[in-house]
Amino acid sequence: MLKKIKDISVVNVLFFALVFIFIITIGYMQHILGEESYRGLEDSVDVLEESLRDRLRTIDKLYLALEIGIEEDLEKALDLMNAAYDDGNLTDEFLKDLRRSNSHMHFYVIDKNHTIVQSTYEPDLGLNFDFAPDFCDYLDEIILQNQYINERVSLSTVTEMVNKYGYMGSSDGQVILEASYNMGGFADILNEDSLDSLTSEAPKNLPYIVELDIFNYFGKSSNSGKNIEDEKTAEFIEHYNEAVELGETVVYSEEIKGITETTRFIPYVIHNFNDSDSVYTCLLY
Repeated sequence: MLKKIKDISVVNVLFFALVFIFIITIGYMQHILGEESYRGLEDSVDVLEESLRDRLRTIDKLYLALEIGIEEDLEKALDLMNAAYDDGNLTDEFLKDLRRSNSHMHFYVIDKNHTIVQSTYEPDLGLNFDFAPDFCDYLDEIILQNQYINERVSLSTVTEMVNKYGYMGSSDGQVILEASYNMGGFADILNEDSLDSLTSEAPKNLPYIVELDIFNYFGKSSNSGKNIEDEKTAEFIEHYNEAVELGETVVYSEEIKGITETTRFIPYVIHNFNDSDSVYTCLLY
């Protein structure tokens, strides 16, 4: 079972856990290179790990700078949703109109049962978050706060898009109003310094990396769109959980079709706006 992040930040934090996964076919590379060259490869992976951390710090800062400019738009949209809700006019048509005037955003209404009951993004409609108890605890706190709550970027639960989120509890404490902003619109600005480019370019530029993937807090892969529990082995998930919980690099090897693949999970901490920490876990080697 996928272990959700805990003991890393306070209970009222929305955890945006991403797992960057680099998988190197170590057995194959050792056979080709020989022992001495193989040890040199391991040294280069150590250097690559630190380089990756530096790259993540840069990406984090760039996203943060862009997020600050988005906050006002998110808050304005949520204020409009809140006013419409108070007037009894928060209809599906209202949300569609709001979406038409904010093309990079989607809008949601979450009820007290942690279910999305209204959404401008149809695949999310009806989604229930009971599979993520910590997140539900967070929603239970948001619903009591009739004010704008700002959160950092994360992978969408349903898609592989990187979004920024904002929340607001309704004035009567019955629903949560949510707005998301698709960061993909900044692709030209971010260029190579984005989460998307990191996952796609690293395997191309480094021949000994088989795959680089990102998992969100709920364990969904950005490459395949599948949940980690549906496509990874129990041993893989166990080491993933270990890296997330300890906040330390974990190295894990397994034999797949006669080839040894070695994976390095590399934790990276991102700081939220509410002075608490979320965890990006990178997985390398």
